[in-house]
Amino acid sequence: MKTNDFNFKNLVIHFALMISRIQFDCYINTNNTISIDDNYTDFINDIVLEIENNFNITVSEGEKKYLYSHLVANTQLNNLIDNDSKIKELVAELLNNIYLDYNFDLRNDEILSHDLFLHFKSILNTKSFALNKRNPLLNTIKTNFPLAFDITITCTAKIFNKQPYILTEDEVGYVSLHIGAAIERCFSGSLQNKSVILVCGSGQATTRMLETRLNVFFKDKITIVRKASYNEFINYTKRELLNIDFVISTIPLKSDFIPTIIVDFALNNQDIEAISKFLTSISLNKMKKSNKFFDKNLFIHLDKVDSKEALLKQMCHLMENQDIVDTDYFDYVMERENLAKTNMNEVFALPHPMRLCAKDTKVAVAIIDKPLSWYQQDTVQIVFLLAIKQGDQQDIEHLYDIFIEIVNNSKLQQSIIHSYNYDSFINNLLENIE
Repeated sequence: MKTNDFNFKNLVIHFALMISRIQFDCYINTNNTISIDDNYTDFINDIVLEIENNFNITVSEGEKKYLYSHLVANTQLNNLIDNDSKIKELVAELLNNIYLDYNFDLRNDEILSHDLFLHFKSILNTKSFALNKRNPLLNTIKTNFPLAFDITITCTAKIFNKQPYILTEDEVGYVSLHIGAAIERCFSGSLQNKSVILVCGSGQATTRMLETRLNVFFKDKITIVRKASYNEFINYTKRELLNIDFVISTIPLKSDFIPTIIVDFALNNQDIEAISKFLTSISLNKMKKSNKFFDKNLFIHLDKVDSKEALLKQMCHLMENQDIVDTDYFDYVMERENLAKTNMNEVFALPHPMRLCAKDTKVAVAIIDKPLSWYQQDTVQIVFLLAIKQGDQQDIEHLYDIFIEIVNNSKLQQSIIHSYNYDSFINNLLENIE
């Protein structure tokens, strides 16, 4: 029965909670909506018997169902939901929607279709037990992979719009990693030569995303020949690592046999520098390909703004005056705002419409001296309103790299806030982003 390191930790925690409850004579009530599959009854009873003998406790039927539900949610014990044809139909519809709305044709990506099928099957298993699995990487995903997250949240909202298929934002986060990995895998290409093992303990989706990011940044440098969990890696012998050049890991680890580079899941700038120094220097100038999307007539610096709606309406009018969008553009932008928050952090927001409806691909920029209330308690001072023309989607990947750089660079954020005219703004981008 397979699981990843993160889900295994979840299981340990839930087992420990159950044991602690019983030791204090606090049993949970039997949940009649959960029934243990006959194929796993003996398996669950064996686990329970060992726990009872080791901890000198008695496990109730309700607690057995509790254990069973978390085993289903945290492992590949996922043969409970017999709706494979429906899931495959939803996956195909999702990929077709991504193609129609964003012009990324992922419909023939067998890796993606397979990954999404397994992922949605797992999600539905979890939903069948009314369990809400938190995504600990959600903010990281939204911050570092905004294009993939936005494509996923807008397209899944159209396809997965009825129970039990409606997805939470946490679930969308994981799905967006699969989508983002496929976009980078299919449209960036890869050619590597150094043999690398990738160790990532947070599950298949995060591993696939990190793998693809590495292939993009070092496409002519490395080949990821194997992916492993921490438990798998520490049991590798010297012979098994003989033809491996080095290890890239998201988990702190050391090996006596092979060099190891520890990186963050999001593969931040420091991580890229560390790998680059290990291999060879790589330079990337994102601004050259993205500068064309900014325009002097789409830049405003304001002392204060009354409301988010007022600012967005003003920015939409700027685009209307330049014949970039039509009058209904504002409505589509507000539709997207109502779906999920668009502020990337406490400074920077990236509003955009729910659908592609622009005549040209441009970014309107608003800088506000006094923080503007954006989402619940969140405020922002830098707002980029994005308009994308149908067919330009692949060209804006470099633009999203600019957005990610702004989110992760507090010095650049302050430089932009103090840009009182368009020329100063562009110069600050050119000086800080390479």
